[in-house]
This record gives sequence, C-alpha cells and structure tokens, in this order.
Amino acid sequence: MKKYRVLLIEDDPDFLAGITTTLEFAKIDVISASEGPEGIEKALNTDPDCIILDMVLPGMDGYEVFCELKRHDETADIPVIILTSLTKLGRYQDAERLLKQENIAGWFEKPFKPNQLID
Repeated sequence: MKKYRVLLIEDDPDFLAGITTTLEFAKIDVISASEGPEGIEKALNTDPDCIILDMVLPGMDGYEVFCELKRHDETADIPVIILTSLTKLGRYQDAERLLKQENIAGWFEKPFKPNQLID
C-alpha cells in the first residue's frame, strides 16, 4: 500500500501543528513550509502527492504560489487543496478569483476541523 506524501504550506504554527498531527495519525507523510518560496522549492524537490496551500502567507500570497506551481511541469498536475480565511476577511474577490482556477482539488474555509482533510 502506497504511503501518501503531502506538502503543507501554512504560516500559522497552530494550524500547521494541528494539520500535521492529523495527517500523520492517518499515516500520511507531511512536508511543511511556512512561506511561499520555500513551499515552491519543496514541491519541486519532493514530488508530493498533494499540496495543501494557505492563501494568506507572508510575502508571496497563496494565489501567487498557486500560479507559480502551475507554471512548472513538475508541479502543474499536483492536486492543490486550498485553506482560506479570505471570505471571513471580506476579500470575496480574491477568494472567488482563486476558486475559479482549474486543478483545485478542494478548499476549506478556516477555521475547520483538521480531520475533514482525511475525508
């Protein structure tokens, strides 16, 4: 049975810890990055099965990270699950722009229960 590898790009240490613990409990390997450029580098070098991407990141935001990932042949087809609090922040246009993109495997509005990712 294949063990899945997930890249988690999340800058909030509490979310990072909660999601990591939940995924590892489900026997999923977790690679983490707290900033966009670091996440892109790890995506290119670790061949994850899925990327979980926060939208509100320092410096390079999640939308920019998503677009950069889709420009590389090595990462273009990796499913991306979006984590967002954009609608709660009143940034409906940003959320709508992102969620219309192709290749989004799903999305979760923060806060959510980490075990929802397993489902």
